[in-house]
Amino acid sequence: SVFQQKSFLNQHRQRMALDYDEEREYVSLDPELEFKFYTSNYIEEVAALSFAAHEISKDQVISPDFNSLERRIELEREAMSGKMGKLIDDGTILVFKKGKLAGVCVVMETHFWGIEHLPWIFDISIHPDFMGQGIGKQLLHKSVQGVFEWNYDTIGLAVTLSNFSAIKLYETTGFKPVEAFTEYFQDV
Repeated sequence: SVFQQKSFLNQHRQRMALDYDEEREYVSLDPELEFKFYTSNYIEEVAALSFAAHEISKDQVISPDFNSLERRIELEREAMSGKMGKLIDDGTILVFKKGKLAGVCVVMETHFWGIEHLPWIFDISIHPDFMGQGIGKQLLHKSVQGVFEWNYDTIGLAVTLSNFSAIKLYETTGFKPVEAFTEYFQDV
């Protein structure tokens, strides 16, 4: 392809979707977890959390938006400003455990797959200190519930195919693969 000839870096990704199902059962939430709406006063803390989480998963290491903390902060500011799309408040949430920020899920409304107002999970990240405790599953379920309470009937996301733990999480929540694609980045 043209991108390969010009030495672009690439990563293989999968778009997934979850359709509303009123019969779907959600996980019981750990009473030690506290959920809050994501507000602009958390931007730098959320960016640092997301940066640390993606350093562990290695799923976005070639993306210019994820390879520096400064760019992550800038990206969070853009997201919170509405520049990238409308944030869906009930799906865009933080989770705290024992007063410490443990995770974030950011959901924006976009136009995709011919759907005018499609909720899209822009980022879901768990701080490395809290990984492996089931917090990601609880955060994702809480976010999806919040989105569907606003009468959306589908939610989408994209995941790097090498991020097996994220794919498993999405599949156990009910997300189904829709299409694989390759994302290209210019090597700078």
